Amino acid sequence: MALQCRTTFQRLENEAPSVIPLAVDDKGAPLVDVEVRVDGEAFTQRLDGRGLPVDPGLHEFAFQAPGRAPYSEKLVILQGQRNRAISVTLRTSTPSAAAASASLVAVAPPLADVHSADRGEATGSPEGQAPATSAATLAQTGPATSVWPFVIGGVGVASLGASLVFVTWGQHDNDLLDQCAPNCSGESVDHVKSLYLAADISLGVGVAALGVATWLYLSNSGDADPSEDRAGLTVDVNPIPSGAFASVAGSF
Repeated sequence: MALQCRTTFQRLENEAPSVIPLAVDDKGAPLVDVEVRVDGEAFTQRLDGRGLPVDPGLHEFAFQAPGRAPYSEKLVILQGQRNRAISVTLRTSTPSAAAASASLVAVAPPLADVHSADRGEATGSPEGQAPATSAATLAQTGPATSVWPFVIGGVGVASLGASLVFVTWGQHDNDLLDQCAPNCSGESVDHVKSLYLAADISLGVGVAALGVATWLYLSNSGDADPSEDRAGLTVDVNPIPSGAFASVAGSF
């Protein structure tokens, strides 16, 4: 049993991978005081050439040393891979170049400001200040469209449809009167007359509404605010013995 345990332990130890992190400078000289982190966790603070155990799989090795630019690399470590050398070059960092680059970015004006300054020179406005355009100016230059022609036109179409319904209904009930004539009740006769009267009224309203909508659309489509001019628009329909009389009143 003890021999079997030792054999199993020896097999697991042989299969456990290990790596040897190495670092050199710009001239190829080895570096010793280098911090190595694996997946963000501390791995070693000193590179002495010894193999260090690591779990198999994908890992990110990060190298960092004082006065040198950091370096990171992702590697896949295989199971049973022993003493894999990971050698990197840590170049000397240049703080002066980084500071000069930062100064250049701070001094250079934003791209939007440059474009604003160009527009200011072209239009005669103060430097760096774009000419302002008020919302009222945009509203005045935009086309004004009134909804009244469409509303009145919709009423006209609906009225014509209602007239067709009343006519069809009246004709159907009138045919039924032929079956009881001349002994039909007065209520049945009045019902048919009411249907025809409603059809005439709906027809008159529909024709008048479509005519008004067409006139408003053609004559006042370019007004600045036609909704205010026709706020008092009214349509009146009065029944007459021969049908209906429609009138339109308001300021146009």
